[in-house]
Amino acid sequence: MSKEYIPLYRGSRDAAKLADELELWARSYAENISCAKAIVRNIGAGYDGSRLDQDTARRVIDEFGYDRVNWVLAATVQQGGHERRISDENKSWAAAFRMPPHRTETIDYRVDSPPGLLDIFINQARRAWQELGLFSRGHCLSDSKELAWAGKLLVLNPDKLAEGQKSPFHQIVLATGETAGGPAFPVVRGSLLWDGEKREFDRSDIIGVLDLTRLSSSERERLEELAWPEALQALTREQARQQQEQSGAEQTPGLSM
Repeated sequence: MSKEYIPLYRGSRDAAKLADELELWARSYAENISCAKAIVRNIGAGYDGSRLDQDTARRVIDEFGYDRVNWVLAATVQQGGHERRISDENKSWAAAFRMPPHRTETIDYRVDSPPGLLDIFINQARRAWQELGLFSRGHCLSDSKELAWAGKLLVLNPDKLAEGQKSPFHQIVLATGETAGGPAFPVVRGSLLWDGEKREFDRSDIIGVLDLTRLSSSERERLEELAWPEALQALTREQARQQQEQSGAEQTPGLSM
């Protein structure tokens, strides 16, 4: 995707006003409405009376980006409440999105399409997202939040990636140090793996510490291809630590009472 997308503003109008970002909120709000209309239009054009064209969601994603399409769909499902023709799985997916507290802020971009076709569209959009192969919490160490992050490979929340950078290796950060030296401090210093850019990251923008044992062989090889020497050293140390922990767990005999 080389298109320039209007950034999605996730906060409420009140929050935007306090942050002096009303113009950003207004542009995003107007784009949400345009996105909802495009979904309705494409569902109508893609339905032949018996099936919905398999590329219907892809066309809207290409026009508005993954983040906005997902946001508008999730807002619509949350607005719909108990609509039975939306699957429970899609309702659970939509419920994970933190919308503005007042529903009046999202009602203007509710997708007014037949619920059954909307459910199929949501399935298509979610499938397109999954095909990006992005890292999730399942790729991270379960105790990530309790660890000191300096020297570890971290995973950025996909929401923080630009539309043209929705790939797993745009998510990887080599943590070089924590401003206050501990897990409770909200800022961590690090470098983006894919271009080496050094910056500060809010800890809330980080999903967790990458668990190298959960990577496939192809993911591991790709990571090594992209890593610069400093990151490779961190990768090697982390692998050694995890292997040592696994070995210790396997050799420790069970306790008898």
